[in-house]
Formats: sequence, C-alpha cells, structure tokens
Amino acid sequence: SYDTAMTGQGYGDAPGLFGAEEKAAIDAVIDPKADMAPKLALAEAFAGATRGKPDTVLRGMAADPTFNHATMMLAKTGDRELARQILAGAQKDALGTAILPPEKQMTMIFDQVTGGIYEDNPKAKKQVMAAARAYVANGTSVLDLEDEDAVAEAIAIGVQRVTGATPDANGELTVGGVQDVRGMMTTLPPGVSVRAVERAFDVLEDDLSTDRGFVSPMMSAQNPDAYLEPANNLSRMKRASIDGSAPDLGADPLSWLRQTYLVQVQDDVYELHYSIDGRSTPVRRADGAKKNAAWRFKLSDLVSEVDR
Repeated sequence: SYDTAMTGQGYGDAPGLFGAEEKAAIDAVIDPKADMAPKLALAEAFAGATRGKPDTVLRGMAADPTFNHATMMLAKTGDRELARQILAGAQKDALGTAILPPEKQMTMIFDQVTGGIYEDNPKAKKQVMAAARAYVANGTSVLDLEDEDAVAEAIAIGVQRVTGATPDANGELTVGGVQDVRGMMTTLPPGVSVRAVERAFDVLEDDLSTDRGFVSPMMSAQNPDAYLEPANNLSRMKRASIDGSAPDLGADPLSWLRQTYLVQVQDDVYELHYSIDGRSTPVRRADGAKKNAAWRFKLSDLVSEVDR
C-alpha cells in the first residue's frame, strides 16, 4: 500500500535502536530550539553512516519531524544547504523569532501544491509540512505577510524545495520534487525533470501510435486498401520495469497509456495508475506468475530509454 511504501521511506514508526542514555544525548542535540550547527552535523553523520539510507535509524527515534526530513533529504540529494535551511528555520520557529503565515493558509497552499498526494499518509504529510514551514520560517525576514501572492509563492517554493525540487536551466523549480506531471501531482526523483518525463511519455506514445505501426500481412500490391495495424512496441517499458515484465495496456495500449499518471512507490520506483469512478487503479503486469500485480518501473530508466 501507499502507507507501507511511505513508511519504508522513513515516514512512520519502527522499533527503537538507541538505549535511554544515547537517546537522551541525541534528543538534546536535535531539540528544535538547540543550536543548528551540531544538529546539521548529526544529520550528516546519520545520512553518511547509513550509506544514504537513514530511514531505519530515523524510525527508531521520536525526533522532531524537521530533523528527520532534513536527514532524509541529505541522504537522497546530498543538498547540505537545503538541510541547513530546514533546520535553521525550525530553530527560528521554535524560538518564536519567525513571523509565519497563518497555519490555515499554509495548509491550504500545501494541499494545492501537492495535489493531495499525502492524504493517505498523515505522518508523511505532517513531516513534509513541518519541513516546508521551517523552510519558509528561515526566509520570513524578507517576506511581506501582507502580500498574499508573495506569501503563497513562498509557501509553494518551500513545499517544492523540501521535497527535493531544484532549478532547471531557466531557474524554474522543475527538476525533482513535487511536480505536475501528465496532469497529476507526483514526486520526481532527484535530477529527473518534468520535461524529461513528458518527453519520455511522448516517445512511448509514439512507439504505440498507429502511424508507426507495422504493415498488415494482408497488404500486397493487389490490396492497396489493407489497413495499418496498430503498433504494440512495449520494449522500452519492459526494459525500464523492475523485473522485465510488460504492462497490461489492453487491446488499445495507446489509448490506455494516455489515460495514465505516475504514482511514486518508493524513491525511483513508480506505478502507472488510471482513474475508474474516482478510484486510482494501477496498471497490472501483462504476463508471468504475478500477472495481477501492479506493473512497476524505475522512472530514471524509463527516461533514459528515449535516448536509446
């Protein structure tokens, strides 16, 4: 489930790993009001010592969600400045030195920016919202709270940045993080741009397009009206899948593909979903022992397939 997947990324609970004395020492460092520098150093240590996968350690702690998020983003992106901004903002917020927009306004804009992708996991939502609040808090000294448009923009940028979004060549936050892709919100892995994903799906649709189809066996010089069979080239999708399987896109794969949108399972692993009566339904595997299982793929591999 989505909840299980998000727990696997560090948004959730797990048995503790620290003794009482160790935990007390750590708690003193990661207290939101404590100095930021030792806190950042500890986050870097956790991210490094766990080989970029600090979720087990973090789920063993009842830490402030901003510390957990900063550590996770360090592990995923290596962005030390982002982690510093989150932790510095959390300290300002905890000490009451940051003037922030009303919580209701922040929540409303958060929901607009994320498109409700965290609604099934309140723990994940709480953590990302806390990190976004901290990011905004770190920059409120130059924010005019009377300017509603400026406040909305600052919150939106905060949400994108704390989910890993970085600027493209034009300075727009379209690489990684929470993005609108194919008409639905999702979270992209670090370094993967909206443009690259959209281009990849354009190529996939081209693979399945009728005008790229193969000539019907009926066609001959004596039968010039023979029709062009629809293409059914799923080779790129099979190579990008986590197990070499193909997706079940039915008898009209191009039409089905155009109705799908991305749902992140974990890090770089995704599913394609479509809506039936408002319910999000995954595209299934087309073959093998797990035929009815959701078809999963690595998005970065799918993007790289367009250059093959």
